[in-house]
Amino acid sequence: MIITLLSWIIIIWMSCILGNTFIRIVMPETFQGTTKVDVYFVIGLMILNVYAQIYSIFVGVGRLAFSMALVVVILLSIRYLIKGIRAGETCRRFINVKPVIWKICISIILAGIILILTMKAPEFVDTYLYHVQAIRWIEEYGVVPGLGNLHCRFAYNSAFLVLQALFSFSWIVEPLHSLNGCLCCFFVVYAVMTNRIFSDEKAYLSDCLKLLFIPYIFLNQRTLSSPGTDMLAMLLVIYVASKWSECTEKNDNSIQSYSFLCVLAVWALTIKLTTVGSLLLVLFPAVRLIKNRNWKYIIKDVACGIIVVIPWLVRNVLISGYLIYPYSMIDLFPVDWKMPKEILEMDKMEIVVFGRAVETVSSYHDSIADWLPVWFDNQMLKYKLLIIMGFAATIFLLAALGIMLIQYFRKSKPADNFMPPESLMLFISILAGEMFWLFSAPLVRYGMVYLMMPVAAAYYLIERKAGPGLKYVVLIGGTCVATFWGIYKNENFTWVIPQGYWQMDSIPEDIDGVTIYRPAGDQWLNGYYPFPAARNKEDLEKVELRGKDLASGFRTKNVTE
Repeated sequence: MIITLLSWIIIIWMSCILGNTFIRIVMPETFQGTTKVDVYFVIGLMILNVYAQIYSIFVGVGRLAFSMALVVVILLSIRYLIKGIRAGETCRRFINVKPVIWKICISIILAGIILILTMKAPEFVDTYLYHVQAIRWIEEYGVVPGLGNLHCRFAYNSAFLVLQALFSFSWIVEPLHSLNGCLCCFFVVYAVMTNRIFSDEKAYLSDCLKLLFIPYIFLNQRTLSSPGTDMLAMLLVIYVASKWSECTEKNDNSIQSYSFLCVLAVWALTIKLTTVGSLLLVLFPAVRLIKNRNWKYIIKDVACGIIVVIPWLVRNVLISGYLIYPYSMIDLFPVDWKMPKEILEMDKMEIVVFGRAVETVSSYHDSIADWLPVWFDNQMLKYKLLIIMGFAATIFLLAALGIMLIQYFRKSKPADNFMPPESLMLFISILAGEMFWLFSAPLVRYGMVYLMMPVAAAYYLIERKAGPGLKYVVLIGGTCVATFWGIYKNENFTWVIPQGYWQMDSIPEDIDGVTIYRPAGDQWLNGYYPFPAARNKEDLEKVELRGKDLASGFRTKNVTE
């Protein structure tokens, strides 16, 4: 527990300092009238992720990478400390959140549960299939050309795994897996401490959306201790939606606030492609800025987006030979380490059919009428309930929007009662994300938040008519369920050192004079040790080194120099 807590403190401290610096220098006019500590944390985390990706293009992300970032943060912290003492600023002013006893108590309870869950050994299958091996490659080598030829899952190249490597601390202790827990703890505390839904009579959509952090995290508690890539991507979708709504409610007239959230949506895309629906939000600030011919902000926002996405695209090309994996139609680079197109096409189809819960790739071209009943029948009960609630809420929202449109055009109500364009754009992005998820790879954990957000929006509309009593049922019931869920079957717990990764049996194989391991069983699971490792013997037989060592990368054997 102690080591995990220390890692959390370091992550939050470094992120907040860097985020605060960025906001002061680049976007000082953003988020007027709203809390900013969450903005500092998220933007700082994004900066660290971009920095780690750029660093990984040249060398492994280990002790030196972390130390360089740490030195910068320490110098900035000293500067802010001296400046704050001279100006009489307090930490409370920095945090800008009013302390409320019951909010503090609930935050401590939920944070404690998340800490306990984070301490457990990772149980998520994908962690041992490729997550930790990918992190190990990033720690040791940064990025290796053609690494996707050794293991096609490495080509997924989630930016989050590079951030995991930066904060694994494998050079000082056993590799930690505490980052997802840190993120969840921060967002839960933020959602509770800044929420107005339990103190004001009026319901706010942003507060309903913030509450989604809690059920999402505890529905996915098995992945809290994993370095999996789903968690941050989905948390960012919720955060962007709730912050966007909060800016609308507080009449934040700074278009830069919305532009900043669009940059976060771009960052989320580099973590998980299933967040693409949030990119539609870009249309709102883009139209406003172009209409007003505000070229200064346009250049600034476009530059921020490019800086965020370019390192990810470069890593994509180096790992797989393609700009975006697994889409082979974007084939721009004639490199010798390029993965065969048939592997990309097969992997894309496998992702889709796996999400649909059907058995064979031959079902890829089935119509929705064929696969939808099978998909629903194969879900767990809790997911079936979530799907029903999500789709029912979506229909309810579409009907409500339709009624509001009719009333608006008939002018039976004043025009200012119609949904503002900011909120309309948010609803469109939520619905677009839900549709993209459903018709691409509808695995529930890939798009769970797209089912939850319509439920939160529908709850918001219903509470406006039903009155404030409903929210207390949600508060008490949700806290009790989360507490029970968090402590149930979590008896394996240590106070100092968190449980490490499982050890997997492996068999060494020789590839061009270099030892590469493969799993001893038929489950394709390797874990953090041994390193390096491939999925199976068949994959190893198809690849060769591009040079004399691992750093030179891999290519398929039918490629000649």
